[in-house]
Amino acid sequence: MFDIKAFNKTAFKRRTAEVEVSALSAFFKDAPNSEQEDAKHVFIVQGLTHHEIAEAKDSLTGQDNLKSILEAIQASKPAIKAAVTDLIEAKVNLPQDTQLKIKHLIMGCVEPAIDESTAVKLAECFPIEFTVIANKIIELTGLGQEAVKKR
Repeated sequence: MFDIKAFNKTAFKRRTAEVEVSALSAFFKDAPNSEQEDAKHVFIVQGLTHHEIAEAKDSLTGQDNLKSILEAIQASKPAIKAAVTDLIEAKVNLPQDTQLKIKHLIMGCVEPAIDESTAVKLAECFPIEFTVIANKIIELTGLGQEAVKKR
């Protein structure tokens, strides 16, 4: 029988893990000779909460809104149109799976903290590492948070 009292009394913390990203070794601060065998090139990631997963999925519905905005801008001034069009098309043209993984990286990367432009660049330039990192975040999420051990 599930012990609701014990569950509600328990403090939890997010699971974290290190993800090896040796293909990105040139971008770690221990470069220039960062290809040493003892150099550790990892991203630290964490599992997500249900709220974060839902937020990432909800962000996908914004694509239609962006397309509508783009259509409305078509009649505006050329310079504004070009700038906004580039910005919106970059977002709209990404596959939904990529957009979802980008959100997961933004919310699930602890060290280094990843912003949207970095996540997009990782997806484009290092697609395997991007996917491995995103998959680890989802794996940790699936394990749930871990109970904090009392001292």
